[in-house]
Amino acid sequence: MSMSKNSLMLSIGEVYKKPRYWIIATAVTIGMLLLNGMLLNYQALRSTREASIAIKIVMNSFAILPIHSVMLTAAMSVLSGVFVSLVTYRAKQMKEMRKSLLVGSGGAIINVLVPSCTTCGIGLLTLLGFGGIVGSLPLKGVEISIAGVIL
Repeated sequence: MSMSKNSLMLSIGEVYKKPRYWIIATAVTIGMLLLNGMLLNYQALRSTREASIAIKIVMNSFAILPIHSVMLTAAMSVLSGVFVSLVTYRAKQMKEMRKSLLVGSGGAIINVLVPSCTTCGIGLLTLLGFGGIVGSLPLKGVEISIAGVIL
């Protein structure tokens, strides 16, 4: 197991020596944050036609969320960015990486499917009609967000 930890640390060090992977990680992180902001304010964004108002709506979308939701959303977005940059690096190194791609993408998929605050956010599961099921969980869906961070 220590061998895999060493190789992971070497890989991360190798990846982030190059600015390209920092740019990829930052772009994906910002993209995931914007996507969450847009899903959170889906109805308001649908009703506006002005770009400046839409930008303000998305930028202020996290102000209404509980602090744990903001922290989980930020953590999932950053981890998604790191994951995509590492996969991009590894794709150049290895041709066959299906298992690691499947496990790591689980967290990114959960980030899009379920917002960190199910009562005030709209994820894809809510749009598909599963919001009530997620909201009826003991922690009101926060456990799914935590699972996304762990994955």
